[in-house]
Amino acid sequence: MGRANAKPWLAVVVVALVGCSSSRAVERVESESADVPPSNDIELARQEPGRDTHEVIVGVDEYGRFTYSQNPVYVVPGDAIRWVSQQGPLAVELAGVSPLVARRFNGRPGHALAARVRPDALYGKYGYFIALEWEGRIWTDDPEIIVDPPPQPGDTVR
Repeated sequence: MGRANAKPWLAVVVVALVGCSSSRAVERVESESADVPPSNDIELARQEPGRDTHEVIVGVDEYGRFTYSQNPVYVVPGDAIRWVSQQGPLAVELAGVSPLVARRFNGRPGHALAARVRPDALYGKYGYFIALEWEGRIWTDDPEIIVDPPPQPGDTVR
């Protein structure tokens, strides 16, 4: 009788997330959660000379089409990324090798997710998974982060 009120989309999301995860993804590491307002890492990134904070404003429409203020996000080692959505809570996950200090970030409504790019991050393109809850539905997408080498004197800025 209780099955009439079951949420079939929840089962699909759980199956999709379990199917995409590695055996390590089952381990929950508390330091990987960024479900608090912007962390001290962001403040440190603002204070260090030559380090930038890249704000990514995320949105989704009623058809599941995502919008980003930056996609891809171009960073250098030591920079920080801050994801913001006014629509609902966000979650970000990077599979495999992550250029960020953690692989998973989960948020609450009204809170931004913040991450620092590892100082030893390898240069290259990294896809990541993003989920946004809006109006009772969970929407997903796969934007990118590109880690460039730090600029040298005389380089032009992208």
